[in-house]
Amino acid sequence: MQSGSVSDEARREARTHRVLVLLAVQVALLLAAVLLPIGFDRSSRLGLDFGHLLLLLALYALVWVRGLWLAFGLRRFGLAFVQLALPASFVVLALPAVLGS
Repeated sequence: MQSGSVSDEARREARTHRVLVLLAVQVALLLAAVLLPIGFDRSSRLGLDFGHLLLLLALYALVWVRGLWLAFGLRRFGLAFVQLALPASFVVLALPAVLGS
């Protein structure tokens, strides 16, 4: 190994750090999509409408796929499970409200 090269363990740690950052971004995007007032027929008091919600969800999907790709590539199945559990828990929590209507 050369003295100037980065070890495999350091690369793995850097990629794990990236997965954790992507996980934090996923949580922030989901919270924004759920908690921010979104207007459907007209803008909300914050100026957000349905197009902004679609943009948030598209960004979430991109970050989610990238995070899963990295987590499975690193064989960090715990991180992959957390990323899979986020949208699943959102659906489970929203299901009673949808079915009750």
